[in-house]
Amino acid sequence: MMTRSLSKVPRRKKDISEARTEPVLPVDRILDRLQKTAACAKRASWGSACELREVIPTGIEALDSYVFGSCGGIPVARIGEIFGDEGSCKTSLGFQILGATQRLGGVAAFIETERTLIAERGIVFGVSLEDLILSEPATTEDVLDAIRDILAAIPKGIGPNAIVWDSIAATELAGQSGKAFGKSSIVGKKGKLFSDALPILSRMLAGRRTALVFINQIRDKIGVMFGDKSTTPGGHAPKFHSSWRFQLWRGANVKQGGAVVGLTSTIKLVKSKVCLPFRKARIRLLFDSGWDNAHSLLVLGRELKIVSSDAEASPETLDVIRAALRDLPKPTGKIIDGAVRGEETSPDPVREPVLALVPAADPYDGDVDLSGTPFAIDS
Repeated sequence: MMTRSLSKVPRRKKDISEARTEPVLPVDRILDRLQKTAACAKRASWGSACELREVIPTGIEALDSYVFGSCGGIPVARIGEIFGDEGSCKTSLGFQILGATQRLGGVAAFIETERTLIAERGIVFGVSLEDLILSEPATTEDVLDAIRDILAAIPKGIGPNAIVWDSIAATELAGQSGKAFGKSSIVGKKGKLFSDALPILSRMLAGRRTALVFINQIRDKIGVMFGDKSTTPGGHAPKFHSSWRFQLWRGANVKQGGAVVGLTSTIKLVKSKVCLPFRKARIRLLFDSGWDNAHSLLVLGRELKIVSSDAEASPETLDVIRAALRDLPKPTGKIIDGAVRGEETSPDPVREPVLALVPAADPYDGDVDLSGTPFAIDS
């Protein structure tokens, strides 16, 4: 008769209810352990770590009240990008941001590499030329070094500030200088340069209350048959590091007595980390007086069906549109089952603190040493 060894008898699996569960460590014990090992942890609340602290209103009501929605303007301490068709008011929008910055008492810097600037054009958008920092570097490497120098020179406590670069596409690399046209191989080099520089500049922006805005052009993708056939120069790094991206399309000309006195432009927020994306508005620019706020706001009110299609741009009508834009639902969320549901709101605005890993010390918190190696790529 065969016998079976007890040691080989399979053991009965423990019931899940009998399994011993380890107690969850509280946040304080987790923080103590992290601080002993990495010294890079602290307790952060939603208000201090996750909210947008400062914006620069552009003064274009259709953008500030609707396209940027709950944000209300250009986010400070963030990178943004403006790109689109030729003649679609990209540079004009950049001037508008600089003028708004100066009206708030901040430092405005314009980096111009297209060599097509008429400085007096900025006066139309409220830019004070006497207080404007103008830089005209020759190469992309020089531009990035100039941005770092400007950020380092801005005193702490001054702001909000803005730096506008016009444009990425028009700026050559250092390795292209002196070479025959079409003979310099630059595939991927500009993208690598931005990948190295933008993480450094992003950290500097937060310490200097500065918004960095890139103006870019569009190019056609070769061999693309379906989908979006356009792209922007500079690689993927400007897209990834941008908290917001505006795409512009040129519209119809504005005529008066047979003469062209302005044009319309459609602006769409194609990326946003600070408010609801994919909102768009049509705005009108008059060459001699700047942005036509009343007309742009009226067109937006008609498209959103706030007012009738035959409404006039009277002060009462504009006030109705402004009030309706203020009452638009703001993005709110509540954590339910590990996901953020925008449809449900919490009656209690106080949120529980969360654990955030942050650097132990900011290398740009004090004076910045500019004697190091400038931004460059291997030739």
